[in-house]
Amino acid sequence: MRKWFQALRTKTDKPAGKGTDRLFLFVHLPKCAGTSLLKMFARASEGRCVTLAETPSKSAAWEIVKSAASGGEETRVIMGRDVIYGMHRLFSKKPYYITFLRDPVQRYVSQYNFYVDLANQPGHPAHHVGVERVVEAGKLVSLPDFARRGSDQNMLTRALADANDPERQRDPWWHVDPGTALARASDLLARMDFVGLVETFEADCSRLFREFEIQPAFERVNTSRHQVELNDELLATIRENNRLDLDLYSRALQLIQARSVSE
Repeated sequence: MRKWFQALRTKTDKPAGKGTDRLFLFVHLPKCAGTSLLKMFARASEGRCVTLAETPSKSAAWEIVKSAASGGEETRVIMGRDVIYGMHRLFSKKPYYITFLRDPVQRYVSQYNFYVDLANQPGHPAHHVGVERVVEAGKLVSLPDFARRGSDQNMLTRALADANDPERQRDPWWHVDPGTALARASDLLARMDFVGLVETFEADCSRLFREFEIQPAFERVNTSRHQVELNDELLATIRENNRLDLDLYSRALQLIQARSVSE
């Protein structure tokens, strides 16, 4: 941890310039205000954006970005869960990588609530996902049972590690090897030009969108209708199952603090 943190203080390869001479690349992590940010980025780029979500493979995501690059330099933003570090090399613009993280316990609860919302909406196109994740024998699985079976653990770490592996083609990101995930995720975190937090969403968005040279219009969307309370036992279970995410989040806090001091 100490060696990694020292590296944050010596990072000097920050891109220069603002506005249209930059290519903004937003790595969307699950349940980290991504839907709100995607809408804001789309408006900020005036539609000159490429969204990578639910692409069938990494090779397909690369082909989409290659097609955008071949059409000229109009693209301002590449965003979504399938953004991969290195995609900026297809463009001549200076890259500016962005991600947002969230307190891992709150993120985990939000993930569960999201699944419950999907399961309760038969008309939703992703209804089946909610049913698969939180319905057993026709009944909703409680959050304690969901946590005890280790469902969807360390999703922040695995998703960010996946974005730092441009060559891997076959398995989806949730199959990332947990033995290497934290090191790969931490490496990419340190390369990010901007790291924001859901907990300081509006302040971070205001700071971020100064890079676009516009004033953001805040809009929180995709918020859950389902709410649960946490007791000490459940909190301990969630923490135990998401130790990698807690470590990554701690590193993000250190990074943000280190960069705020140097600004």
